Amino acid sequence: MAGSRTQQRRARVRMEIVEVARATLAEQGLPAFALDEVARRLGITKPAIYHYFADKNALIRAAMMEGLLEHAHVLIEAAREAPPGRAVLAILAKAFVDHYAARLSLFRIDFAWTQIHGFSGVREATGGAVLKVMNELTDTVEGKLRAGTRLSSARARRLAVTAWVSALGLVSALSMLENAGTGFAHSTSSMVGELQNLLRGS
Repeated sequence: MAGSRTQQRRARVRMEIVEVARATLAEQGLPAFALDEVARRLGITKPAIYHYFADKNALIRAAMMEGLLEHAHVLIEAAREAPPGRAVLAILAKAFVDHYAARLSLFRIDFAWTQIHGFSGVREATGGAVLKVMNELTDTVEGKLRAGTRLSSARARRLAVTAWVSALGLVSALSMLENAGTGFAHSTSSMVGELQNLLRGS
């Protein structure tokens, strides 16, 4: 029992560190990110963080992984609530954009790290958790699609991935333009609507 409580406490403290790291990364960005600032915000010493993470990169990977898992669970829930048929693709894309559009700094944490550094160490750090939850997302969307259409399993899964990639592309463009201090001539909601129309006609 005592061992279980200790494990629960360690898990709770670890998650608190990850959450503060995500907030710090969102505010300061990857180049300026420092463990000293995370420790200051938590009211602990920097060496205390090393009880949970080997180094700064390990903490960044954990923060990124948490964001990827969170976004996947949001999309899974949206897909589960969708009616059978092609509407699930439009709902999936909108859920992705809605999740990140107002907090693009977190989007950059979740997706920029792997673009810059690759997946080195991520698979080991996640224990396959990200792949597992993304497969669950694809399975959920496939099930909704095939329940309302005559699509093959392969095409349904391909459409699920295409819808996700389309939303990823739109949010990537929003992120890029925000960093450039500009934006689209069209509102995000109007572009999401057009994307949804395209996906409904898939």
